Amino acid sequence: MANTYKNAAVVLTSTGATDLYTAPSNTRSLVQSVNIANVDGSDRYATVTWYDASAGASYTLLYNGFLPAGTSMNALDTPCVLEPGDIIRVQASAANTLHATASIMEQDPTTPHVDGSITTNKIADDAVTADKLASNLSATIICTSGTRPASPFEGQKIYQTDDNRELTYDSSAWVQTNSLGGWSTWTPQLYQNGNLTSTIPHARYTRIGDTAIVQGRLNATQAGTAGNQIEIRNLPYSAEAAGDYVVIGNAVYWDGTLRWLLHVETLPTATSIAFGYDSAPFAAYGGGRFGSSPSKAVASGHFISFATTYEIA
Repeated sequence: MANTYKNAAVVLTSTGATDLYTAPSNTRSLVQSVNIANVDGSDRYATVTWYDASAGASYTLLYNGFLPAGTSMNALDTPCVLEPGDIIRVQASAANTLHATASIMEQDPTTPHVDGSITTNKIADDAVTADKLASNLSATIICTSGTRPASPFEGQKIYQTDDNRELTYDSSAWVQTNSLGGWSTWTPQLYQNGNLTSTIPHARYTRIGDTAIVQGRLNATQAGTAGNQIEIRNLPYSAEAAGDYVVIGNAVYWDGTLRWLLHVETLPTATSIAFGYDSAPFAAYGGGRFGSSPSKAVASGHFISFATTYEIA
């Protein structure tokens, strides 16, 4: 906003209230002083009022201020802020005896500063949007991955609340600039030839760039069907690719008697993981998809605990 300094003056030719200064439209005005001079040879009195246009009411700033012959006074102890249409008025006790002047600073919110902080065209209305702020102040926009700025410029920054990522536009694409998002809760789905009910004492995930880190524990409350692989579905992000050996992680399955040490080995779909089992560590692959080979049926009271990472689409 640009500042303009100006003066206003009036000769009080009557004893009625006389307009000294009216705040222009689309302007905020700071009246710094209202000086009243008695140019008569007799003592006089002055009254100063502020008309508030938005309220449609007048308020007294100085009432019957005493001015001995040949003296002057400032009617304001502190500056007075005026909105568009507000008026400062002065009234004399006798006509043609007082002169009034005012010193004012006007602010036009549609005119940009020229100090380098604003680099594009002025904001010409009262609708301050995130895009306007960003283009004028290089501020970080708070948005989601689906509400990014439509016309980004190089160097523009955004923070996406749906995945806790900060990105910068590099003239052709959005590039992540922060290193680690926050941990969030998700709702995994236990599956074996159909969705199974379970309780979920723990399920958390975070994201580093395009890498998802996912962990959880599910306590089964419904039986599955043996001979079918056990899966965890409803991953928090879709994977870049589904298939064998595109995901890595570990898991523990407790069947009420034995603890099975598993590895997260495959993405049956872009939003599900399945587990492999090897009968001997560091041996050539000799197991299968857990639940299918070896055949194992999920039962109420069983639990599976897992942690894995994968590339996000």
